[in-house]
Amino acid sequence: MDSKLEKWLRWLDVIHDDVQQLVVHKQIFWEVGDIVNANEKIQVHSAFYDFIGNSHAAFVAMGVRRHVKVNKDSISFRRLLEEIKDAPHVLSRDYYRSLYKGKVVGDLADNDFDKFSGPGKDHIDRNIIDTDLCKMSRIAKKVEDLTDKRIAHYDKRKIKEPPTFKDLDASVEFLDSLYCKYNFVLRASSLDTLMPTFQYNWKEIFKYRWIENE
Repeated sequence: MDSKLEKWLRWLDVIHDDVQQLVVHKQIFWEVGDIVNANEKIQVHSAFYDFIGNSHAAFVAMGVRRHVKVNKDSISFRRLLEEIKDAPHVLSRDYYRSLYKGKVVGDLADNDFDKFSGPGKDHIDRNIIDTDLCKMSRIAKKVEDLTDKRIAHYDKRKIKEPPTFKDLDASVEFLDSLYCKYNFVLRASSLDTLMPTFQYNWKEIFKYRWIENE
């Protein structure tokens, strides 16, 4: 296997774990919100809710920033895509066919690869990667601005357009769908989302009194 491809596959594993954390935290954050919205007794102002909201925003914003930046010493989604764009011949039709060899769906390899290369082309299309990189920059712009100016450090410049929780969600959802897309072209493995199925009821803790004695 090509050394670049081996590296990209290793990076994809790192990106998987990091983006999955963002996806899971996003889900937990909003499910806790549903718990609060369903119980009038706890719908009061509380510094604890501020803490949860601020912590979630900082965690997601930093996580998104990790993947929209390029640094020679770090692994990020943007760096992976830029490397693929610079060497598209590595993601070839022959390599993709090899992933289907011996499988029941082996005859679908060319049709699936056409989605990334164009009909009959030998390797992934740079234009597809360019489109994804531009979309990444557009969706994450406000989140990145918040992180650079207020979370990573306190910049003297003002934030022109602070992101909302909806903007944070959109960034995470984009990274989730982007992972599924490139996992399919790098590994021929189909996923709809990185959100796992919990093997236990993580909300069980909310069914018990937290402070036993006043």
